[in-house]
Amino acid sequence: MRSARERGGHGEQHVSSLIAQGMRKGRLLASLLLVAAMLPACGGYSGAPDEASPDAGENPGTTPTDPGGGSGTPPSEGEGGSDSFDLAAGERIYLDQCQSCHGRGGAGGLGPALNNTRSCPHCTSQSVLSMHIADTMPSPGACTGDCANNVAAFILNGFSTTAPGGEPTTPTTPGEPGEEPPETPPETPEPSDPGTPPSDCTPPAPAPEPEPEPTPPAATPTCSVEATYASSWNTGFVFNVKLRNFSGSNVSGWKVTWTFPNDQRVTNSWNTRLSASGQRYTALPESYNGTIGNDGTVEFGMQGTHGGTNMLPTDVVLEAPGCVVAGSGGGTSTPSEPEPVESGECSGEPLPEPEEVSCDAPSAPRLQRLLNRWEYTRTIQDLIGITGDFAANIPQEARVAGYDNNARVALVTDRHVDEYFAAAELIAERAVAERKSALLPCDPSSDKAGCTRSFVRSFGKRAFRRTLADAEVEQYAALMSDSLTGGSFDSGMQLIVTAMLMSPNFLYRSEAGASADGEYRLSAFEAAASLSYLLWGSMPDDTLLNAADQLATAEGREAQATRLLADPRAKEQMGHFATEWLGTHFLVESFKDPELYPRLTPAVRQAMGQELSLFINNLVFNGGRFAELYTADYAYMNGPLREYYRQSGSTSDASFTRQTVADGTRGGLLSMGAVMASHAHSNESSPIKRGVFVRERLLCQDLPDPPANVDTTPPGLDPSKTTRERFAQHTADPACASCHSFIDGIGFGLERYDGAGGYRDTENGKTVDDSGELKGPEGFSDSTTKPFHGARELAALIASTQSARDCMVMQYYRYGRGYVEDAERDQCTLDQLQGKFAASNGDLKSLLIDYVRDDSFIRRRAE
Repeated sequence: MRSARERGGHGEQHVSSLIAQGMRKGRLLASLLLVAAMLPACGGYSGAPDEASPDAGENPGTTPTDPGGGSGTPPSEGEGGSDSFDLAAGERIYLDQCQSCHGRGGAGGLGPALNNTRSCPHCTSQSVLSMHIADTMPSPGACTGDCANNVAAFILNGFSTTAPGGEPTTPTTPGEPGEEPPETPPETPEPSDPGTPPSDCTPPAPAPEPEPEPTPPAATPTCSVEATYASSWNTGFVFNVKLRNFSGSNVSGWKVTWTFPNDQRVTNSWNTRLSASGQRYTALPESYNGTIGNDGTVEFGMQGTHGGTNMLPTDVVLEAPGCVVAGSGGGTSTPSEPEPVESGECSGEPLPEPEEVSCDAPSAPRLQRLLNRWEYTRTIQDLIGITGDFAANIPQEARVAGYDNNARVALVTDRHVDEYFAAAELIAERAVAERKSALLPCDPSSDKAGCTRSFVRSFGKRAFRRTLADAEVEQYAALMSDSLTGGSFDSGMQLIVTAMLMSPNFLYRSEAGASADGEYRLSAFEAAASLSYLLWGSMPDDTLLNAADQLATAEGREAQATRLLADPRAKEQMGHFATEWLGTHFLVESFKDPELYPRLTPAVRQAMGQELSLFINNLVFNGGRFAELYTADYAYMNGPLREYYRQSGSTSDASFTRQTVADGTRGGLLSMGAVMASHAHSNESSPIKRGVFVRERLLCQDLPDPPANVDTTPPGLDPSKTTRERFAQHTADPACASCHSFIDGIGFGLERYDGAGGYRDTENGKTVDDSGELKGPEGFSDSTTKPFHGARELAALIASTQSARDCMVMQYYRYGRGYVEDAERDQCTLDQLQGKFAASNGDLKSLLIDYVRDDSFIRRRAE
């Protein structure tokens, strides 16, 4: 495996060559597309989100007609038998409407495979599959009744039109060449050869008794349970369970149990009371959905995380008085049915339990991290010494969990290449015109070739955040050729700067590390860049680069971190983190109805953003504690903001001062104009947005997306009602209650702040009711409910929770790591950092130092 530097060298040759041919944009663009093409080889970067789930479209290796290897069991006499269905009609419908997604033989394609129950949890019985086809395939209601029954029968018959008992497609018993297979099996079949494993990798069936007793027909099913992944992404999933009753009468009191087969972890649930013992889960009804009406359904679900493999459970079981269960989402209809054997495991022995997560194992993956626009601009300013918004035209980054530096979704498109090139040309021109003497370490008039190499080494070390190899120096120095520059040193210098700013070594910063003792450790220069971009959002300075070898120890990292935190750039970076964490980054440009909020001027918007930055930095750099984020009784205000907040003092003063707010309307995060205005609509406050904000950003309790068929349009404006009254009606539906009971009570308590963050006592002539309740402060399984009045009481409640304190650590971890934590691999490191934060009594600066000191800062795992 070549190093990232070695792999990057070939890209440099292409870039340099094309620049040397005259800097023609079309050719340079073609060469720079090589940047995107070669990045997949750099430390595992793919340029695209991970596959959602390895199980989608899975084919266990059996053919559709392979005995025992098809999807579920062919229709039995107890379900009408395949002779009750028109298999030929089912085939015609399937080929016309289904095969384009699921494949001719059900092996999958655009849709999941239908020839195994792992990817098709509905393919367990005729009744369950028929109902699923009628409900969903190819669109709801398009194929019902006989249509659904015939298609289901065709699928469960191994995608064959030959009914059981008819002439088989392939002989099922061996015979002499040319001999027709017997119409009925012999009374005493030969036992299977014990030395030959079954073709579908399942334990061989025992030989039947000579005269078996007739098996009574299965009881007619009256209920079903279907479990599916509604969605699955890199490390997360939404798991839905649907219960159906067709018994002829109501069913009351149900229980569903299952075991997640991999490393799934549920983080929250809805429409059910969920309990867990390890990977074994039990779901019980809420008070409003304990009865399933005849021909009715009940659905519940949950959200969680997984470690990369997200298989469906195979033992989903519904228990309810009066129910005979037809099937389950995982392919098991009753608790007594045997567990299936994993593909490739023929012994029938259970698979080994997953290894316990060890804190000795590295948590972070190896990454190549594309500079985001914030980092790009700050790096240019520090590298060249010029100011400007150089990334203004570079496409905006995708945000994951609120952050714009997620390495797993960063990619370079054609548009990126165009804008990088335009920016590099402009920056190089200004570098030579304005900063030539500062950038050159020598006098080119005395030794042009030597000075060129000295410039390439000094500028390249700072641009690439590492020393350059001799071959790299020569590649860039070659751009000073008289044939390219006409003998002009300035032209050659401009070519060199442009080429370096277009290099992957500049645009990406490496966290790949070098192999050591079965893991990877960041190199000295990688560690230096990681430290500076964490604390400054910019490149390392010369002091840090020269001290890079000291970063292998916690003490060395702490010493440099302390130095970096004393620099003004650290406060700018901390302010940027705060806007990402709290979702206030769009405040300045977001639309607010000027007729409703005429007092929200551009000056006020700017002041709100500065207030947040000053508040956060005061706490982080002056010994502040976590609780004060919420319970502070002061605010930072200048004249425009003081007037907007209706506080005493000068309304013309441009400078900010810290001021105690005696009336309690301001102080702490939850009463800040920036926060309240950012989490509201353009023409009104939004209890829902604010409730979700508190849950997800302050408590790290992620809520699922609302079901696709739920109307999430805010209730219409009504001048006779308050916002609370309108939203209370909007979310009163019992189907919404499971989630909104955790949201609305929070948002209603913040109703004193309008859609622009202004404070109000009345709305539409009525006194604002800001009473609320914080349900489940420590998580969705927490049965505690704590009432409060207003933002200050809510803030005090949040400050007292372990969830909010741990969430503070998790949010900084996500920002620093450049990805959302992995439930399996990151948990131990998170636990340790959260424990240290608690032990420090929430010292905010200690959080930063402990993050840097932790050994995980320089260790990386092999993917």
